[in-house]
Amino acid sequence: SKGNYLKYLKVYGRGGQPCLACGKNLEKQRIAGRGTHWCKNCQS
Repeated sequence: SKGNYLKYLKVYGRGGQPCLACGKNLEKQRIAGRGTHWCKNCQS
């Protein structure tokens, strides 16, 4: 059904919340006018 994909997102829209892989807080930064989300620990 329409709109159910949101439950599969692991990082997007979760800035400040814990990373599902390591538990560290997810980062959010605006780049070129768009929000970018990542885990500093997992993507270092």
